[in-house]
Amino acid sequence: MEYPCSRGRSCRRCPQGKGTRLKEPTLRNVTALLTAAAVFSADRLVKYWCVRVLKPLHSLPVLEGILSFTYVENTGAAFSMLSGRRWLLVLLALASLALIVGLFFSRAYAHPLMDTALALVAGGAIGNLADRIRVGYVVDFIELRFVRFAIFNVADCAITVGAGLMLLYAALMLREELAEADRQKNQGEEA
Repeated sequence: MEYPCSRGRSCRRCPQGKGTRLKEPTLRNVTALLTAAAVFSADRLVKYWCVRVLKPLHSLPVLEGILSFTYVENTGAAFSMLSGRRWLLVLLALASLALIVGLFFSRAYAHPLMDTALALVAGGAIGNLADRIRVGYVVDFIELRFVRFAIFNVADCAITVGAGLMLLYAALMLREELAEADRQKNQGEEA
């Protein structure tokens, strides 16, 4: 869908509330909320299983030499950074969530790809935040055996995919802006 842009052209990037029907933002909000809720719910259910079933076993091979489910209580952030700094990590997560919500409702980046990215990151951040507040650590369990890599969880996967989608969105918008600049340059040369 094309939206009128503040630059006087049609643009999918920055609708700024112009030219949209009332139901579109509502559908957009509901879709993002459901996506974030699905990520959060999946993360909580899997972590519940990890605590009940995996914790006593410690490790469960899924694909020999490739993938194992290994129970780990991570008091840090990604790659165990800031380990033991529970409340600092809680504050950073809350600040990140405020930024995500602000970006979403600013409509400056209203695009289905960016909406999905923000919802995935929000759902993952809320999942890990709930663990940090409740027990002081995050339950990680996905261990890739064929590479030396940190053990991670469903929320981490959602955050990583969301960040990747943000990069893809940025690349697509850059390509669109460069193409628009070329069109304007060519129109100027023809005149």
